[in-house]
Amino acid sequence: MMRKVVLSVNITMNGMMAGPNGELDWHYEHWNDEMARESHNLLQSMGTILVGRITYEAMLKHWSQVAISPVSTTDDRNYARLICGLPKIVFSTTLHEITRPQSKLAQGNLSREVVSLKQQPGRDIISWGGVNMAHSLIQAGLVDIYLLWVAPVVLKQGVPLFLTKSRPVLKLVKTHHFTNGVVLFYYEPEYKLINTNNKP
Repeated sequence: MMRKVVLSVNITMNGMMAGPNGELDWHYEHWNDEMARESHNLLQSMGTILVGRITYEAMLKHWSQVAISPVSTTDDRNYARLICGLPKIVFSTTLHEITRPQSKLAQGNLSREVVSLKQQPGRDIISWGGVNMAHSLIQAGLVDIYLLWVAPVVLKQGVPLFLTKSRPVLKLVKTHHFTNGVVLFYYEPEYKLINTNNKP
């Protein structure tokens, strides 16, 4: 059985991944302990993390500090150590090498690299997009499970998760409601793209 690619993304109610300049303050304002526990449980079932350079550098800087900080809670330290310990595949055209343990640089074709990863034995693969990574995986039809953490926020402008030129057809598998109003939607694609440019 092939490994699955799980795309986990925080979005607004109108489908934005970030503000027009990459702002994520709306997401940070809604993150709570419930969501952290759910994310931790999810990550425990994964074998590999896919990230782009910007997400990778921000993630490692933050969670490496949390893992050793005396003011971090036990839950936060455990989560940080899990993140830092999992193998990471970093897609970048600007990095020339990565020296951190458990991290591998991928500079080749994303589709070929991910298809190869899916064929390898092990647990499933989670992608914590950057925007470019998420768009590339979606357009290539490589996402097996969408985890959409929808915050009760609407942005007038921003970066959409699904580009207007095409969108996957998804079926809802289950939902998880949090007390702060965030809803986690589990979707599976039917691997059919609707080209919205060719509407009658």
